[in-house]
Amino acid sequence: MTDINEDISTLTTIPKKTLDKLNVKVLYSICQTIQEDLADGKEYSEFNFYDLFTIYIKFDDEKQIKYRIVPTPTLEKNVNDTLKNKLNLLENTLNVSLAERFNDIYKNLC
Repeated sequence: MTDINEDISTLTTIPKKTLDKLNVKVLYSICQTIQEDLADGKEYSEFNFYDLFTIYIKFDDEKQIKYRIVPTPTLEKNVNDTLKNKLNLLENTLNVSLAERFNDIYKNLC
């Protein structure tokens, strides 16, 4: 299993501890929304995560909670590109970033 928080921390330089604290706040927000939706008589709550996927939590039966995750079109396209076309988006992004840095350094030297 991949630790997404660790990967995001490495890529963004945001400390992992900060991302872990953010996760706790996300959990609090999810639980608060569920309480509000229950009070409104709803049977499920819907959450959009960073434009990657939507998670539906169905709680109409206290004995059985059901979860459903639906990817956004962007996530679906990128996963398909990775699986079918062997496209490595991270590698591509890093290569572009590295090329831009070399260009900037070269321009400053000239």
